[in-house]
Parts: sequence; structure tokens; C-alpha cells
Amino acid sequence: MALAEEKAESQVGIPQPVYDIPDGGLQAWGAILGGWLISFCTFGYASSFGIYQDYYVLAGASTSSNISWIGSLQLFFLFFLGLPAGRLFDAGYFRALTLGGSVLYLFCLFMLSLADPTKYYQIILAQGIGMGIGGGLMLVPALSLQGHYWKRRRGMALGLVLTGSGCGGIIYPIMLNHLFNGSTGFHWGVRASAFLTLGLLVLAQFVMRTRLPSAKDRPP
Repeated sequence: MALAEEKAESQVGIPQPVYDIPDGGLQAWGAILGGWLISFCTFGYASSFGIYQDYYVLAGASTSSNISWIGSLQLFFLFFLGLPAGRLFDAGYFRALTLGGSVLYLFCLFMLSLADPTKYYQIILAQGIGMGIGGGLMLVPALSLQGHYWKRRRGMALGLVLTGSGCGGIIYPIMLNHLFNGSTGFHWGVRASAFLTLGLLVLAQFVMRTRLPSAKDRPP
């Protein structure tokens, strides 16, 4: 107890660092663009599951109620992983989270393009679990990054980032519906959406970077 009091007394008068939040600038808008792209590719893609569900039911993978678990698991992991991802973001692992999440997400998306749409276990592993975990590792760090660049206009920044999910929820279903029901078919339709997602996530990696020290690097 005495040691704690002495430590507290020794810290009195020590100026605490003040971190300037620019509320603008090229890197700040790059953070919004990167977050928008991740929101587009994760939550936006998950919004297209209705197209997949119709195809799986027609293919005979399982009943409609069983197939709905795939989309539910994907959304569950997308938000549930926010807790550990947020803690790791504060610890300074932003690049590892977004890069690792992107690799896992893209790997599972390409594996989905190779999966047999009549095999329930293949699609639930690739789409429900794998893509859900990969997306969950990216989404919350992309949102949390806005706090490094925006303070007074942080609400605006987060709002712009989240519009990516709405745009993805429009573009991906239209794209997949035309590809699945056209001459492209399921496998190359999924593959085409995977290549689009690959390009967008690579761009997101280039335009996003942190600017504040992590929790372990800040002075006590």
C-alpha cells in the first residue's frame, strides 16, 4: 500500500502526453476509404447470403432452415470477434489483424468457389465459419482506426465507413445473381466475386495505417 502511494506521489506533476487528432488530412481520408472497403467486403458481402441460400436450396444441399444457419454463423462471428479484435487493436496488432483477417477471408472465399454446393459441411465451414471469422478480425479494427484521425467529426467518419456495408449489400447480390443464373455458374461466379474482393482488400491495406501508440507503448 505504501509503495503504491509513493508511486502515485512520484507521478504527481509529470505531464501526461496529449495526442493531437488532426480531424482531416490525406491519411485520415485514407483511413475512411480503407474502412469503407473493408465494410463493403465483409458486412456488405454477408448481406448477399439470400442469393446463396436460394441457390443452395435449389441445389439440394439441405433444407432452407438448415442453410440459414450458414448466414447466421457468418454474421455471428462477424460481430462476436469484435471483442478480441478490439483488445488486440488496442495492443498494437492492427496490421496483423487486418492482414490475417484478409488472408483467411479470401482463402475461405476461394475455397467456397471450389466447394460442392450440395455438400452442407463444405459450405458451412468455408462461408459460415471461415469467412465469418476472417471478416470479424477486420471490421472492428477498421472502425476503431477512425479514432486515430477523427475526434470532432468522428461520427461523420464512422457513418461514411458504414455506408460501405450498404453499397456492398447492393452490388454483391446483383453481381452474384447475374453470375449464378447466367452462363458463368456458381463456381466461377463465386470466384469472380473473390477476385473483386481481393483487389479491394489489397487497396484497403495500402491506405490504412495507425498513428497513435498502442496501449503497451503509452506511458503509465
